[in-house]
Amino acid sequence: MNSNQLLQHAIAHLESLGIEVEFTQAAAIELAEIKAFEAELGFRLPADLAEFYTSCSNGFTMAWEDTPQGVWGNAYLPELQELRLLRQRWCTDQLGFTHYHQVSFEQCNAPNLYHWLPLIEEENGDQICVDCQHQTVTYWSHESGDDLVTLEASFTIWLDQRARHCFQIPPDLYWPSIANGRGVDWSSDEFDSKYVWG
Repeated sequence: MNSNQLLQHAIAHLESLGIEVEFTQAAAIELAEIKAFEAELGFRLPADLAEFYTSCSNGFTMAWEDTPQGVWGNAYLPELQELRLLRQRWCTDQLGFTHYHQVSFEQCNAPNLYHWLPLIEEENGDQICVDCQHQTVTYWSHESGDDLVTLEASFTIWLDQRARHCFQIPPDLYWPSIANGRGVDWSSDEFDSKYVWG
């Protein structure tokens, strides 16, 4: 099942339960735009993330709420231009650089975070990132900094599992609370099975 099919299946499942879904999706972009961004970064994006942008969508947003049950979900992937801005802030705020272009790994004050690309900034300042060196989706805490939690082995698996759980959010809004050392425990009872398919 490709990415578009995953998104549409999640929406269809929710709508079959009588839940209204807000969904917007930008058109896919050309590979040349990804290559230009990678040249700015100085490293390559994970192939599955690049493929999402070029074959599925240049970002999307999704939100839903089953008010009587008190259950809700949302998902967000930034457009490439916003991703560029998130990386720029990462370079200045976390890596100790005063600029964005052609930053050097050797000059980085946090080498373990150099290949990280923020995808989603949580309301509390934490960030869900893709580690472009190891291909993993990882959680970075603004309080602990180096206390890094792997959420999934790849962007593809992260998107697949999130879609199959209709993009539910942990009740405490803190993803590490349901991570088991290798990634998110998708069988956790923190996810309501009513909104799980496949």
